[in-house]
Amino acid sequence: MFREIRMYFKLRPYIKNLKEIMKMRLSVNMVIQILMTLLQAYNAVSDMLPDDWKGGAAAIMAIIQAVVAAIAHFKNPDGSSAKVAYIPPPKTPRVNTLLFSIFFLAALVPLAGAQDSSQGFSLGVAYNQNGDPQFAGWGTYDKHLGAGLYSYSGYDVLPLKQDGSKFPQLKFTPFTGFAYRAAKLDRLSLFAFGAGGISTTGEVVTGAGKYGGFGHYDLGKGWGLVAGAEGSYSPINGTDAIIRFGFRYGVK
Repeated sequence: MFREIRMYFKLRPYIKNLKEIMKMRLSVNMVIQILMTLLQAYNAVSDMLPDDWKGGAAAIMAIIQAVVAAIAHFKNPDGSSAKVAYIPPPKTPRVNTLLFSIFFLAALVPLAGAQDSSQGFSLGVAYNQNGDPQFAGWGTYDKHLGAGLYSYSGYDVLPLKQDGSKFPQLKFTPFTGFAYRAAKLDRLSLFAFGAGGISTTGEVVTGAGKYGGFGHYDLGKGWGLVAGAEGSYSPINGTDAIIRFGFRYGVK
């Protein structure tokens, strides 16, 4: 009995810290998502783990990101419940610019790993009915894990109308998940995918999720044409219906 009491008092500071983390303030969510995104990229392009372990590690990191995003979805940036009206602090442009830059660079890291024959990257444009204008940019990085399964990470950049300004506000969404090749018809491959991540405008960071499908048509010499449709959700602007077009370099 006394041993358990002594152990409790020794662990109490760590318990308090864990409670603070579970409040899921914007800063905590940001740090975890950036760290997991960088680890996903490093795991894919390096020899940090044996090849047989990389798929499992990618799955664990994706689950961590999904759980964190789910918790953050029900929290205000200060960690309070989303059921309570949130009054943001005064704007700090320098911090906002820094946050946006960090997320942008973190999502670009996976593109460096596209030299291997079992992986590649895609870039393109998309139509999004919630955009202003309604066209967005996107990029993805994929790596073949075995059979028809691929790790699937990337980013979306969506312009949104900003009150009091003639320039749009950018919503940036880095994400990671999995894609599965459901069918292959000669040069055409059909994929279904699901992914989770975060959305940020530089001022607010929230959880985000997406699912959908796309087709990849092999053009030869490592190039392919990509077209697809998906649904995406974040509390910043609700549900997006997206149609994508782009090109991929690598091998599927």
